[in-house]
Amino acid sequence: MPDWLDADNLRTIAVVAAGACAALSILSAVMIRKITTKILMVVVLGAIAVGAWVYRGDLEQCAKTCSCRLAGQDITVPHCPTAK
Repeated sequence: MPDWLDADNLRTIAVVAAGACAALSILSAVMIRKITTKILMVVVLGAIAVGAWVYRGDLEQCAKTCSCRLAGQDITVPHCPTAK
């Protein structure tokens, strides 16, 4: 992972992604006319938003312990003795 992609940046990205998916979910529910497509879009975008929110919670916990692994990748935690 790039050096700039640390736990703090990933937490911010996760919050923005969750918010964007929630907004897109609401927008698609209003704009799409076919009910099956509407339901599918809301479910998919909702799942992405929930996943991003869960990862955000994991990042908060790993920032406290200075040990992070997210989706199989080691994450650098800034302000930790082991941070590069």
